Amino acid sequence: MHIEVIGFTDDNGYYMVNALKTKDRQGNAISDYFVSIYPPNYISQTQGPIMPSKSANFICTKEAANKISGMVSEISENTLIIVKVYKQGETGGYVKKSQVNSDGSFVVDGLKADVLYQLKFIVMENGNVLMSQWAGNEGIGGNDRLDARGYQTDKRVNFRFYGAE
Repeated sequence: MHIEVIGFTDDNGYYMVNALKTKDRQGNAISDYFVSIYPPNYISQTQGPIMPSKSANFICTKEAANKISGMVSEISENTLIIVKVYKQGETGGYVKKSQVNSDGSFVVDGLKADVLYQLKFIVMENGNVLMSQWAGNEGIGGNDRLDARGYQTDKRVNFRFYGAE
């Protein structure tokens, strides 16, 4: 059986999942539930297998080891730049995105320290994509993901679009 229940914590971080089945169709005790959390700006976590009436406690911490930060140079005024983060690979692996600040700085947190990430920078204007490039060697943009560099957390990225003056 696959059962999925979505819930939210209260203001103090407490949660409760009710109405879980305690026995399967044959009358055997169910003890293989997993609890996963996806807190914004923190690392997702999973605990289990556990059985109903047992607790799963999570500790969410923010550390430099869980973020990538940096600067985008040579950006124009009134330009929206989004940085998308992907697990390193040839395709797929989207993790999350963040907006680059007007001064060119950005921070993407809630990342796992033991994963290499690829960064894609997207320039938007009036809801339209004007340009997108992957961060390659020396932080210079490129069009091909295969040339994108893998970045670790706790690193600072200085990015410049290829062709920018």
